Amino acid sequence: MATGALLPVAWGTTVNVTSGPVLPSNPSRTGLIFVNASVGIAIAICPVALNSGVFGVYTGFAASVAVINGAGSITMQPGDKFIIDNLNCTCAWNGIAGAAGGILTILES
Repeated sequence: MATGALLPVAWGTTVNVTSGPVLPSNPSRTGLIFVNASVGIAIAICPVALNSGVFGVYTGFAASVAVINGAGSITMQPGDKFIIDNLNCTCAWNGIAGAAGGILTILES
């Protein structure tokens, strides 16, 4: 983020039908609001590091893959919002759309 930028900063991105980056990391970030601005398309997001387990057995953190309705991912229907205002959220985020035309708006503070 540019020094002296007014907050919040807005990000707008299309989201692919395969998991990929939707927001870069920012070590000074203090909050995020994700908004699924799509019409009729679900979007899932997740932090770039995920410790995925099977029956409570975890193997350690690895690069994440966003999955619609998948473990470790937050799935948002059109118009849904996901707000982080009380957790550290400095990492990058991945996302996936349920169909072509997924649109994600992100407000960062």
